[in-house]
Amino acid sequence: MNAFLVVWIGQIVSVLASGMSQFALSIWLYEQTQSATAMAMVNVAFILPFLLLSPVAGVMIDRYNRKLMMMLSDLAAVIATGGIFLLYATGRLEFWHLYVAAALNGIGNTFQWPAYSAAISTMVPKEQLGRVNGLMSLQEAGPNVFAPLLAGALLPFIGLTGILSIDVVTFFLAVGALLVVFIPQPARTASGVEASGSFWPEVQYGFRYIFQRPSLLGLQMVFFFGNLFSGIGFTV
Repeated sequence: MNAFLVVWIGQIVSVLASGMSQFALSIWLYEQTQSATAMAMVNVAFILPFLLLSPVAGVMIDRYNRKLMMMLSDLAAVIATGGIFLLYATGRLEFWHLYVAAALNGIGNTFQWPAYSAAISTMVPKEQLGRVNGLMSLQEAGPNVFAPLLAGALLPFIGLTGILSIDVVTFFLAVGALLVVFIPQPARTASGVEASGSFWPEVQYGFRYIFQRPSLLGLQMVFFFGNLFSGIGFTV
């Protein structure tokens, strides 16, 4: 549980700072374009990697070290944010750069969240999963509340450059938290042995596993439609 808390603190601070950057950049983008469509395209660029790469990401996370996958995801995010920081600081930032950065962030998150979620089950005992689930919900919802407040308060004083700097620093904090903890690899189960083989058969096995379990498929559909319609409201 202590190891999980170290990782959780590093991640929630990083997510909070990323939320501040997203809020500040959304203001900058709207000032540049005056277009809701241009802003919505940032979300499209961020989410598209999830749709295209999630099955591949699941297999890679099962095959390789989950802590390494999380660290590489943070590295992709710091490259994206660092690039935006340098372009803005040198006066070369254009709105389409945000689409590229969003896509790179989306690729990182495609690997980050499955690896993070899967690692939790190997880090903490079952009797602690209720507490962990509550902390994870706080990590998802808390930054959505506080990031805009902090960004709005700090933006007049430190500007977009300062907020992006905070974001870059917190990425290294998240990676440092991962470095100091041990995340065990899961034991092989009967289902895992059945799925083992070449890369693409393992990708297909993930789909078969879900479609053979109606309750799990139903849960997936609830999230699918919930995210679809909440995304429309979020864009507005």
